[in-house]
Parts: sequence; structure tokens; C-alpha cells
Amino acid sequence: MEQDADNEDRMNVFAKVAIPRQYTDAAEIIERKGGTACSVELAVNELSWDANEKTLLLNDVTIMGLTLLGKNPETGEDVQPGMENAHI
Repeated sequence: MEQDADNEDRMNVFAKVAIPRQYTDAAEIIERKGGTACSVELAVNELSWDANEKTLLLNDVTIMGLTLLGKNPETGEDVQPGMENAHI
């Protein structure tokens, strides 16, 4: 995790991912777009509650899966990530 440069109250989570070029055009599409929004599945290993701030703190998480987001096929609108600024 790393402190967010624009919001000192926020910590960012980073992960390494592998996208095989032999089986999918996903890597080429992501590179062409300059990145894309994503959604992650987290395993929460440890959490706590800050009663003063009324904030749930995820102290230890593991990223279990990642989904690349694109456009809604019915509306053509971008699918937005559940967590602000989530991208690959």
C-alpha cells in the first residue's frame, strides 16, 4: 500500500497482474487506451473500526481477482469502478 499523493487520508493498493498475450488481445487494448478502469475482489485478512472517525479500516488485504471494465453494451457508457480511481 502507498499513501495517495492527492488525498492524505487515503491509501492505495497496488498489485502485479499477468495478461497472456497469446490468448487475448486485452494487453494490446489496455496499452492502446493508456489503461482502463478495473474492479478487484479483496480478501480482508484484518480490519478494524476507528470509532473517532467512524471509519472501517482494512489493515491487511489480499487481491484475489481483478476484472477489467469496459463499456455497457446496451448504453455504450463506461462502466465505473466501485472504488474511485481503480485502474490498470
